[in-house]
Amino acid sequence: MIPSTLQRRTINMAIIEPVTIARQELASLFFDTPDFKVIAAASCAPDAMAALKQKTPDVLLIDIGDGTAARIDEANGLRSMYPGAKTIFLSGQNDESTALRAISSRVEGYLASNITSERLITAVRSVCSGEYVFDLSYTASALRKLVDMALPSVRLSDDERLSVLSGREREIVYLLCQGLTNQEIARTAFVSINTVKTHLRRIFGRL
Repeated sequence: MIPSTLQRRTINMAIIEPVTIARQELASLFFDTPDFKVIAAASCAPDAMAALKQKTPDVLLIDIGDGTAARIDEANGLRSMYPGAKTIFLSGQNDESTALRAISSRVEGYLASNITSERLITAVRSVCSGEYVFDLSYTASALRKLVDMALPSVRLSDDERLSVLSGREREIVYLLCQGLTNQEIARTAFVSINTVKTHLRRIFGRL
C-alpha cells in the first residue's frame, strides 16, 4: 500500500468526445486509473455542462475534431465556465492553422487524438503540475512561428512590438520546440523549473 503522504490527489476529469466508442474508451481508461475520477463524459460542450452541474473539473479533455473555429469556440465556451480547470485539446488535424488556433486559446495541452493511453495519462498529470504538453508532430511549426514573433522587425507595428518575446522567453520556446520537457528546459537554461513554468505562462498569455 502507498503511504497516505505519497498518494496522488484525485484528478477530476471531464471528457468531451463526440465519437461514442472513443468517449467510452477514454472514460474507461481514466476509470481504471486509481488517481483519476471521471465526473462527466459527454459528446459536446452543452451536454458536458449539463452533466457537470455543481461539479468542478480539474481537467477538461476535449476532442476538437477537425479543429474549425466553431469547434474551438464551443470548447472555449465550456472552458470559460471552469476557469480553474486545465485544458487539453485532442485533434486529428495535423496542420499549422489548427495548431495555432488551439495554442492561441491558451490551452495547456494539444495532442494527437491517436495518442497512446500511457502518454495521455502522463500528459494529464503533467498539466496538473503546471506544465504544457504539445505533440510536436502537430505543433512544432506553430510553436516556431511564436519564435519568429520574437525577431525584431521594422515591419512590426507598435502593438505587435508589445507582444515581442524577451530573449529568455524566446530561448524557452526554442527549447520547447526541440521536444524538451519543462525539467529538461530548466537544466539546459540553468533556471528553476518554476521559472520555466512562469515564462511559459507569460508566453502563452500574450497570444
